[in-house]
Amino acid sequence: MFTRQSASAIIEALSFMRVVAITGPRQSGKSTLARALAGEEALYRTLDEPDLLSFARSDPVGFLDVGERRLVIDEFQRAPGLVLPLKACVDGDTRPGRFLITGSADLSALSSLQDALTGRLVRKVLLPLSQTELTGEQPRFLDAVLLGDLPQPARDARPLEEVVAAGGYPEPVALPANFRRQWFDAYAALTAQRDVADVLAIERPDMMTALVSQLALRTSETLNISDLSGTLQVARGTVDSYISALEQLYVVRRLQPWFRNELNRLAKTPKLHFLDAGLAAGLRRYQPGAVEQRTALGPLLETFVFGELARLSTFHPDPPAIYHLRTLRGEEVDFILESHDRRIVAI
Repeated sequence: MFTRQSASAIIEALSFMRVVAITGPRQSGKSTLARALAGEEALYRTLDEPDLLSFARSDPVGFLDVGERRLVIDEFQRAPGLVLPLKACVDGDTRPGRFLITGSADLSALSSLQDALTGRLVRKVLLPLSQTELTGEQPRFLDAVLLGDLPQPARDARPLEEVVAAGGYPEPVALPANFRRQWFDAYAALTAQRDVADVLAIERPDMMTALVSQLALRTSETLNISDLSGTLQVARGTVDSYISALEQLYVVRRLQPWFRNELNRLAKTPKLHFLDAGLAAGLRRYQPGAVEQRTALGPLLETFVFGELARLSTFHPDPPAIYHLRTLRGEEVDFILESHDRRIVAI
């Protein structure tokens, strides 16, 4: 088991908050980490099991009643009806650390959860493994570059192309390339055909599958919804809502442009990145080292760097905001980091 940098922050949160939520993409290691941190006396219930999901939906009060034990609820977003009973439960007994919940969707998008549990819940994001977690090194990059230093990269004997293609999901990172691609195909299909239904009602899962494939071909590019709409023969509003659903599931993220009001020449179109370059590479059928695919490495490498910055931000106590910069003339900086005190780093 890899040591996760977020573990200490989650343990600390359990000591003073009534409900702690670990959110992140499916298969990023949330369940494994939750089990490890909850303690041997905790009761674990996953809503991926049909019987437990039915129990949670039909009798939420009974589902939450486990006496003095800590309750771990995996894939909480599948039973939003638990929110109000959970609020009543933690209001009646204010002991910290009573509930540890996980979600493969961004629970902050569930307005009912935020409204009901304000002041009672803290959320921690767990993305796929960072390079520092894979190598066991300390994550010093953000602190260093914001102070004007450039730290040494993480040690990794693999060629750069292989590092990018492997990504950071704990299971496929150790698989041979052909099995890894099969894993990514199955992962994308599961996301499109089942997980999306937790956050958005869609009538055509096949269209979501096609969209994920198209986005993989466009990772690190400025987002052109009109082009996607034309390619997929779907309304612009539908494409936009589908991308928002994939953002809630931590598959992709829109990277907003950096600009200040006085710099009117800057383009204001977001870029789109996969949160894991390995998934994008798998869906693109990228083969590390293949000469005919060298042009694919550039956008995948940029997405890889974005994924690393996003991972480092999740376990940094005061992470900088991440943007991109592109002028109307096409001049570009891939990433702009801006700290709370307005320090700027261009990557």
